[in-house]
Amino acid sequence: MQHIDCDGLSVVTHSNDHFRSVSIGILVRVGLAQESIGGEAHFLEHMCFKGTPNYTAKAIVELVDNMGGYINAMTDREYTLYYITVPADCSETALALISDLVLNSTLSDSDIEKERQVVLEEINMVNDSPEDLVHELWYNHYWANSLFSNSILGTPQTLGRINALNLRDFRNYYWQRSQMIVSIAGPSSSVDTLTGLIPIYFPTPPTSKPILDSLIPDVAPTCTAIHKETEQTHFCLGVQSCAYTHPDRHAFSILSTVLGGTMSSRLFQEIREKRGWAYSIYSACSFYEATGSLVISGGVSNEQYIPTLSVIRTLFSDLKTNGIDADELSKVKRYIKGSFAINLETSTSWMMFLVKSWLYYGHLRPLTHILDTIDAVQLDDVQRIINSINLNQAGLTAIGPVDSYYQTPIESVWASIAH
Repeated sequence: MQHIDCDGLSVVTHSNDHFRSVSIGILVRVGLAQESIGGEAHFLEHMCFKGTPNYTAKAIVELVDNMGGYINAMTDREYTLYYITVPADCSETALALISDLVLNSTLSDSDIEKERQVVLEEINMVNDSPEDLVHELWYNHYWANSLFSNSILGTPQTLGRINALNLRDFRNYYWQRSQMIVSIAGPSSSVDTLTGLIPIYFPTPPTSKPILDSLIPDVAPTCTAIHKETEQTHFCLGVQSCAYTHPDRHAFSILSTVLGGTMSSRLFQEIREKRGWAYSIYSACSFYEATGSLVISGGVSNEQYIPTLSVIRTLFSDLKTNGIDADELSKVKRYIKGSFAINLETSTSWMMFLVKSWLYYGHLRPLTHILDTIDAVQLDDVQRIINSINLNQAGLTAIGPVDSYYQTPIESVWASIAH
């Protein structure tokens, strides 16, 4: 792994001669805190694929198809990532293309109007999917006191206010070299060649450094339910965890895995295997610059929604009383380390690993250090995390044939559930 400072532009690379593909990512450190309207970063992500002075929208996808590669982008709460993966012998063409899309997208009025409808349909797709919508609602309500609660997609109202002028202003202000990270993973010859070409495809010198506001959101421990005639009740029950760089991150990940990260986890065994109440029941952690979350999600038979919450509460109570033992801790550590290793089998996964490491830590973390950090988590660390969780400070959202309520204190929900 290597980092190069190219006139203020951070370039991180990983060479592996077993790879036959090259993956190139361009991360822009722009998220919800930088949006003045709502949905600009995501809308701009879409617009980068609508054409540049060098490529039409159709030419972009035809070129990628002809290389046998794939191109995509994602907008998160704290960054936007554009990436392309191609066979190694097409690497320079890929760099030329992805840099042009990010830096020189045309943003024509006619394309904006067409893409506005596409994003509206994306919003409709989420709204029509209870499994997706319940997660969106959880963010909306648990982080309700900050911009962190805003939808990444925006809303129909905010999309109506986005135009070419404010998209250009947004891009011109935030798309600075100091706020970009280029990540490259592939065979050493391709990585070396691409690294040498960075000054050609990213020629703009630094002009100004935008002011980036960090999001330190307050939580709102409430319960919101939406009545909808569905065959299942979908829910999210989540608590605050910690920041990406916090020493407790791996302890939270271990707890999440114990709860619902595997098929042998407690939630999967209790809710699906033992009772048959759900097809999907799991827990997952998300970590950001200044905060994070641990969320249990599931879709259960409607009549078993309240009993499922009762089982979850009982599981937490048992963990507080009895904890986990050394054998379970060892098993979960092996699972996390094994998954981590398997997930780094491709150039694309390495590209993403590098760029997030540099984004949050400002340096590249050796794999041995990460594995050692996971191994260093002790039973007392996990128990301390378990004991810190108060379900009266959780956020709960649900969609299904349930009574509708809006930001009801969650204590009243627990009080209504018999032990």
